[in-house]
Amino acid sequence: MNFDFAISRIATFARPDFCKSVSIEDYTLSGSSLFKKFHEQAQHIAANNLFKNANDAAWEIARGFDSKATRKKCTKPDSPDGIGELAILNLAEEFGGASTEVQGSDTLVARMPSERIQLAVGGVDWILRTRAHFTSCALEGNKRPTKLWWTYEGIPADNDPNARPHREAVSALLTVANKMEDAVRDGLTEAFEESFVTVTAGGTKGKVSPDKNRLNITITEGLDDGVDALLDALYFDDKTPSKIVQSDLELARRGLDTFEWFVHRVAGTDAKIDDASVSLAEGIPKVKGILWHRTDKSSHLVAGFARKAGARIGLRFMSDEERREELVEQQVRMRSAARPWSALLANNEAIKFEQSLGLN
Repeated sequence: MNFDFAISRIATFARPDFCKSVSIEDYTLSGSSLFKKFHEQAQHIAANNLFKNANDAAWEIARGFDSKATRKKCTKPDSPDGIGELAILNLAEEFGGASTEVQGSDTLVARMPSERIQLAVGGVDWILRTRAHFTSCALEGNKRPTKLWWTYEGIPADNDPNARPHREAVSALLTVANKMEDAVRDGLTEAFEESFVTVTAGGTKGKVSPDKNRLNITITEGLDDGVDALLDALYFDDKTPSKIVQSDLELARRGLDTFEWFVHRVAGTDAKIDDASVSLAEGIPKVKGILWHRTDKSSHLVAGFARKAGARIGLRFMSDEERREELVEQQVRMRSAARPWSALLANNEAIKFEQSLGLN
């Protein structure tokens, strides 16, 4: 499979411990009051040395893999392909037009300033964009744990349509992302803790202890005849993975083999792939995808492939020069199916995981 885009979203759950002398009703905020207080908290985190050190730790991981890695400027806030600076959004704004219920009509997410790193790994030059974000759950009454997310978004730096990354390169990129997340996790949690004490005027006591439970969502996309055939069999022929294995749909079986490789890369070779663990993309217009998921006592893993309807046909009919224009970093990010779908999954899968653990 040739890859154009990979994104990994990894969450830690945390819930502040309020002082007994503080009324939780004073911090059960909504509307403009929630926005103002949450924006204040996000600004505190952005200026916090613990958060800055976390981003520096990610940079050091990159340099450990590639001594010639470089930090690059992020896109401007008004750029159509995303945002590099701090922003406060309603959760629904993250979902690219999805028709779905979101976790609370007032729930906000703070997207922190991004980092953008170019590094060579797996024989490919990548633009790796890292970004922290967190939810406003603690300021809405603290009934649900706050989700502290790190997102890693990889796009090939080379827009040559005949030199796209293969599975070994994507595997290497995910290794970098996982090591980065290990290095930055505590920094964001500690910065969140300090900022929350500040904005609640000392209303919390002790540490904001992160829950041991982890949520990991990893989605990729690219061009591959086998994956296209797999999605066609799942969507249009009403096939299940077990039926595809037993069918004469050779190309779809090849796509399923590629999907199984990816799941095993994310979740380990003992990951069981059956009909019950696989689902299809829904909720976002023109986005198709296949998803594998597993929940155990302390983690929820999600892995899959995404595709925009018509993307394969459109690119195949372009000249190499036209395809080059479509494969520059900004264009890949703008037309990505994995970005909005993974954002939607981040919300929905967090709700499911909370419910399974009795945390909400």
